[in-house]
Amino acid sequence: MDQFARRSEADKQAYFELAADRKGLSKQIIEKDFWVCWTLKQLFNLADIGQHLIFKGGTSLSKAYNVIERFSEDIDISIDKVYLGYSHDRDPETAPSSKKQQALIKELSSACRKFVGSKLINHLNQSITRSLKSIDAPWRLELDSADKDGQSILFYYPTQQQNIYSSYVQPTVKIELGARGAGNPTNICSITPFVEELIPGTLTERDTQIKTLAAERTFWEKATILHMYAHWPDDKTLPVRQSRHYFDFYKLLQSSVKGIATSNPELLAHVSRHKKIYFRAGWVNYDTATKGTLLLSPNKQTLKLLEDDYDKMQPMFYGDVVKWNNIIQKITRFEDEYNSDREIV
Repeated sequence: MDQFARRSEADKQAYFELAADRKGLSKQIIEKDFWVCWTLKQLFNLADIGQHLIFKGGTSLSKAYNVIERFSEDIDISIDKVYLGYSHDRDPETAPSSKKQQALIKELSSACRKFVGSKLINHLNQSITRSLKSIDAPWRLELDSADKDGQSILFYYPTQQQNIYSSYVQPTVKIELGARGAGNPTNICSITPFVEELIPGTLTERDTQIKTLAAERTFWEKATILHMYAHWPDDKTLPVRQSRHYFDFYKLLQSSVKGIATSNPELLAHVSRHKKIYFRAGWVNYDTATKGTLLLSPNKQTLKLLEDDYDKMQPMFYGDVVKWNNIIQKITRFEDEYNSDREIV
């Protein structure tokens, strides 16, 4: 990928334009997809760091498992908390009391913030500098000032085509990091940019092998996010782009991942317990995120907000257009089936 990244801007743009025509997507999405994959390679090849990272979230469902047709500008990465020194008596999950548990989680977040803002960003900057030598467009790497946790990095990748980008798709890759995420189960997955899939031979390295959270784990991660939004207070502002979780879960329900996940109720129990420890919220009870009481359907007010959000997110989707009502109907049907004794089909 580095060899292609160092090609002239005109050369790269010609490939992106051809791939865009073949895929039926905009050129900026094809270009950004390349830099998302390239950034993943940079991260996971960092000496003494890459082996302690796990790729997860919606982008992993798209790039690693080919389950969803949704473009994401974010790379969601878990950092192994053991690598940061939080194991045994410093593991929040084995803390003797809730007070000690919350204190350890606070310490873990602080350690993660310090690691991201020093060692990780410095090593990543050095790696990118080596890889992008002699290119003819500027780039920069910086902490995301909008992240109050201080655990996100923005990579403004090199392009001279800023004018083709929209307010919804920016020439920036956001790397969202954290140490509160789960570390298993995982798979080693191949990540291939669209430009190589559509124009084989474009890259000297077709793909990159990335340690990725298993799709069945992400299935239940998404389900518990929906469970949380089913309890969302009417007076609380809904963050933007949250409808993506419903789209992702709809797609997961249409895939073979559904059968793997639903045959493993212990995994849901583990995810629910993990959320209760690391992502507790006063308005949601994760103890009820289990068979029989799992809630996936939002209330009327939240549903309307999510539908509006979904309409605004349309530039991020590709492939067949899925109507919002179809998404909600399928999720509601699964909710009824899973909570009852009926066979899940």
